[in-house]
Amino acid sequence: MQNENDSNTGKIFLLVGIISIILATSYLFIYKYYLYQADVNARNNCIELKIAIANYKMDIGSFPTKVIGIDGLIIDPGVKGWKGPYYSLSLIDPWGTKYIYDLVKGKPIVSSAGKDCIHGNDDDVYERF
Repeated sequence: MQNENDSNTGKIFLLVGIISIILATSYLFIYKYYLYQADVNARNNCIELKIAIANYKMDIGSFPTKVIGIDGLIIDPGVKGWKGPYYSLSLIDPWGTKYIYDLVKGKPIVSSAGKDCIHGNDDDVYERF
């Protein structure tokens, strides 16, 4: 009788171990997919912002200034010719950081800080004109 209980206990521990490994592997797969999907969403949003900036420029005749920034795509900044809003999605990236707008040599750059939420390093997602 004792051997049968020990055998059943061993089987239960083996089953729990196998289930734990399956759950851990599944979690890692889902987490990697989440990170990949967040990156894709940030990239798509940067592209959408780039299109909105181009539409803004068509109406106004120039890109938004650094002061107006991407907020001027949603809220009328009081410039002549504004026909927005030009963008209807969130200005916050999938990791909770606001998208950044900058002008470099007169050309806009829209960027997300990426998964580490720090602008200016390798995991940033950006679109240039």
